[in-house]
Amino acid sequence: MSYTFDGSTGYAYLGTASPFPGNSARSAVAWVKVADDATARTVFFVTSDDFVYTAMQVLSSETPQAINRTNADGTAYGTATSAIATGAWAMVHIRETSAYKFYGGHGAANEGSTGNFTPDGARTKIHVGRLNYAGTPSAYFKGEIGILTFYNIDLSGAQLTELLTTDPASASTSGNRVAYYDLRTDHGTTTLTDSVGSYHLALSGSTKPSYTAGGPTFALKYLKLLAHASAASAASIEGVVLNAARDTVIGEFSGQAFDATLAAGGEAVLYIPCADISPDGSTLTTSDTPLAVAYNATYTTPLVSTTVIEA
Repeated sequence: MSYTFDGSTGYAYLGTASPFPGNSARSAVAWVKVADDATARTVFFVTSDDFVYTAMQVLSSETPQAINRTNADGTAYGTATSAIATGAWAMVHIRETSAYKFYGGHGAANEGSTGNFTPDGARTKIHVGRLNYAGTPSAYFKGEIGILTFYNIDLSGAQLTELLTTDPASASTSGNRVAYYDLRTDHGTTTLTDSVGSYHLALSGSTKPSYTAGGPTFALKYLKLLAHASAASAASIEGVVLNAARDTVIGEFSGQAFDATLAAGGEAVLYIPCADISPDGSTLTTSDTPLAVAYNATYTTPLVSTTVIEA
């Protein structure tokens, strides 16, 4: 699910009553599906007195852009290194520093010299879905926005890579969200609710953004542990996960159960959601081969090598 923006009138905004937070670092990540034209479309912008301070814009058949403007030094444009495919979900981002500032496309890191997201606590307004430079509306977003997240950190390349395949609510950076608009759920027709803060956005325009079917999806990651066949259906399983080098504890888990059906090789199989391995299970990737021990009151596995899968 997502919210559809018509490209001509619909947008959402936060007024001056609740100034958008200023932080020592800042990043923004959005999942967007751009419609079938090459016009610059604004995902969001942060303003003071209607002058654009930081804006993120994307184009479909052209390369995506992030734009940074101030009322002091005019306009700075930057372009990423790949285009966003029309009609396909893509994760785009802008962040404070000059290194990792744009991802164009699901699963691929394509970055260029984009306008950065400079933090400033004086910025008092945020608009989603249109530009309003010097009080003149333009560059309305045409397409769908599924998720929009603002962070109080300068996201690293590894953290952005995680967000390509992990829901922001369960990613390792979930605690750094200062505003989070999950538009895969129906917020109604008047307000887009910030589920981690108080920066709720009012829907506006003669054709307001509307809730629609479809939206970005994320494959869930599981730790797959194989054990002796006698463990099949064993419940109340808990345990500990280590990295392959055995020098770091990734986390602990509990409340799991082995499948009743044996794996193809005749072993009992335990699928543990990585998000249930606390504190750092969400950082695991499919290239990792962590070690784990699992047990309940009557059964204990040896320390065994596991795999990370997506499903």
